[in-house]
Amino acid sequence: MFIYIKKEENYVRLVLLLKEVAPGSVRTLFDRECPPTHLSSTLNTNYNTLVDLKLKRIVNQAQWNLLFPRIRCRSIGRSNNVSRVSRVKGENLRSVKSGNYIENQTVTTRDERTETNNGPFGEGTLKRQIKHELEKWEEDDKTYIETNGARSILKCIKENGCVVVTRSSGCGKSSLARHVALQMQKGGFNVLPVTTPDEIITWYNLNKKNLFVVDDFCGTYTLNPIKYENWKNCMQKIKTFVEMKQVKLIMSCRLQVYRDEQMKTLSFFLSFYKEEIDKLQTEGAHGKYCALALCVMFNNCLKEEWLIEDVDKDIKKIIKNTYEMCKVVKGTSRLVLRDELDSLSQTFIRKDSDVYRTIHDKLFDFLAFYFGSVMLHCLINNANATSRLIR
Repeated sequence: MFIYIKKEENYVRLVLLLKEVAPGSVRTLFDRECPPTHLSSTLNTNYNTLVDLKLKRIVNQAQWNLLFPRIRCRSIGRSNNVSRVSRVKGENLRSVKSGNYIENQTVTTRDERTETNNGPFGEGTLKRQIKHELEKWEEDDKTYIETNGARSILKCIKENGCVVVTRSSGCGKSSLARHVALQMQKGGFNVLPVTTPDEIITWYNLNKKNLFVVDDFCGTYTLNPIKYENWKNCMQKIKTFVEMKQVKLIMSCRLQVYRDEQMKTLSFFLSFYKEEIDKLQTEGAHGKYCALALCVMFNNCLKEEWLIEDVDKDIKKIIKNTYEMCKVVKGTSRLVLRDELDSLSQTFIRKDSDVYRTIHDKLFDFLAFYFGSVMLHCLINNANATSRLIR
């Protein structure tokens, strides 16, 4: 039971007034003062100007959807709406639910949506918008210098259904994601820039290979609760699409947003980490597998000196026990582990001075959970020795 103080109660009333009551009243007044008779032709005439505003993020996606709705609807005359709605849905006007009955006596069906606008795969405003955006990507990509990170992301998205690119602001996440997307386009994928999970569900096409690119998917500077809830609610359906191998996702996210505690509940993305780590073990990459396990054993503080210099018996014991659990060949040099850690740079591992850590805390939490599930006794046996080493 919620107990509201007076200020909270007034705040709730104000929010409901602004979000539920005001928009309809303002829209009615605006239409009365400025009849939208020529609105459609005016928007189409200035389409390119509006696209530029959208690309500059002066017009956001919600505003764009109002200007150019994804679903075009067929108007029904006032004199015969009931009979025509009955033919379309097999029921009377009162039983038509929200989404099928639209203001001004407008009704649409799945067949009509297919005929009038096939999402990004058909002709129309939406297709022109995506084409225009991809052309801008291609122009910008001419000056892009491919890095090891880009090659790594390309390899990862080819092998997996989803890749999340996380870096600090201004490090080129968007450019990297777009470059990789354009490479995938050459491989036969339809590249579709989207901003919400609803667009993925709407535009998904079973007969094509689809690559969706999402920039700052859960917020720009901090986690956006509305975007977060939207992804959380659509997660299971999108996961089903990805598992059918016809949908892939490249998503960018600023590091401070990705580190938010709430992001842990989007377990769908973490499941791809599990697949990647499982693959290291099943494909015989035991050195890389062991390197990640050692990061957990040493509580995300694995010093380089422990891999290249003489060390005490406690460190040797931890490394030896982890070798055995990870099926690393007996006698393998610790220098090999250092090389394996370096090879995981930018994907799993970062190096701060002479200390190896996971690229972010959330990945460490996942690795701790993962290795705690597969080698719990090893973690427990090494815990006392590790606590003395890490200060």
